[in-house]
Amino acid sequence: MYSSDSNVTYLGYIPSPDSCPTDIKYCAYDNTFWIAADPNATAPSKIIYKINTSGTVLRQFANPANDYPTGLAWVPTSRWLYAADRRSAAGSPGIIYRCDTLGGNISSYNLSIGDNYGPRGLAIEPYGPDTTLLLVYTHFSSDATPVLLKVALYELRRSDGAVLNSVVLPGWNVRGVEYDPRDGNYWLTIAQNPNRAIVKILGFRGIPGVGVDESGKPSPMEKITLSPGMPTPFSKNLKFSYSVPVKTRVKLALYDITGRLVKTFVNGEVEPGTKTIIWDGVADDNKVCASGVYLCHLETEHGSLVRKFVLAR
Repeated sequence: MYSSDSNVTYLGYIPSPDSCPTDIKYCAYDNTFWIAADPNATAPSKIIYKINTSGTVLRQFANPANDYPTGLAWVPTSRWLYAADRRSAAGSPGIIYRCDTLGGNISSYNLSIGDNYGPRGLAIEPYGPDTTLLLVYTHFSSDATPVLLKVALYELRRSDGAVLNSVVLPGWNVRGVEYDPRDGNYWLTIAQNPNRAIVKILGFRGIPGVGVDESGKPSPMEKITLSPGMPTPFSKNLKFSYSVPVKTRVKLALYDITGRLVKTFVNGEVEPGTKTIIWDGVADDNKVCASGVYLCHLETEHGSLVRKFVLAR
């Protein structure tokens, strides 16, 4: 576990659910992680795990990338998982799979980038059209002993894998990629001696609407907010508010402590500013909710927030 600052300060660790995790993504709506893992090179099924911040496995299912699972990407607004399959045989095209959070509803497409043993880390670029995929791709030769030709970062259209942007990385054997919502740039993990490192590079798109300061660097973006509910605990009506800095897509929803969706307040594009919500304790199915703890999740293209509300009838 590392901090997100430029010094990448070591903060501690949580145990991995598997001996060979290949990618990890944070799930803000319930403070968990998705893990892609390849437990054994000869195993017929690979695994996607959901773990909590202590490393306890909450759920697992077969990774649709059944050949050589590598990258994993999570789209919070649609709740889709994308998985990359690096393949094991030279000449076999890399594959991107899409599945839901139970491993079902799978669709896939072959990548047309070319060369061998390509796909590695995946991430989401929220400012691409309809959000796009970031893919680290290692281009190897087809020799008996493959030679690494180049490593590149691609921005792909999620629907079909079409390349929208790309950059060749300078001799780095990059494995993972992650988007930084604070400035629109990307973190990369480099696995090679003697220069193992975590570095940041300039993003393809930045953050729309964010200006620059006198040094030419992006100025800090005004943060999204999600207020505590009032009163707390509540018995009849709960009042709270949220705000977004620019026009953006928002999903604001309430879940019980098991993760079941209870109430959707907002699911669509909203104008900038502060919005007030009043909840009467009734679920989407018009049933009166029982006393207990509920988690309110605000998910936007600029980040996510969670608040705990307590209903006491």
